[in-house]
Amino acid sequence: MPGATPRLYLQGAMFDGAGTLADYKHVYTLHPLPAGLGPDLTIGVTGITKEFYARNGATFNKDVYLVETTLPIGRFTRFPLSHWVDDYRYVGAADLAEADRTVRDEIGVRETD
Repeated sequence: MPGATPRLYLQGAMFDGAGTLADYKHVYTLHPLPAGLGPDLTIGVTGITKEFYARNGATFNKDVYLVETTLPIGRFTRFPLSHWVDDYRYVGAADLAEADRTVRDEIGVRETD
C-alpha cells in the first residue's frame, strides 16, 4: 500500500450478531519500506454491521469499525480509568441511595454483575 494514506478493505465477513466479536476480527500487518525503516504496524479491525445495531434498537447510517493498533495514535494525556468514572457525589446521598435501590431491586443488578 504505497502512499501516506493507506486504506484497508476487510477481506471477510463483518459481525452481524452471530458468534462473538473476536470471531470477526481482521488482523493486518504493515511492513515499512525500505526494510528496517521502522517497526511493523499491526492493525486489528472488527466491522459491525449497521443492521446489527438496528436490530438492537440503535440507529447508525453506516457500519461501525472497532480499530486496535500496536502503535499509539494521537498525542494526548493518558489518564487512569478512575479519572473517567464519575462518583456522582454532587447528586446527594439520598438520591444516590434511591438510584442504588432502583438498580438493585427493580432492575436486578447485583454486585457480582
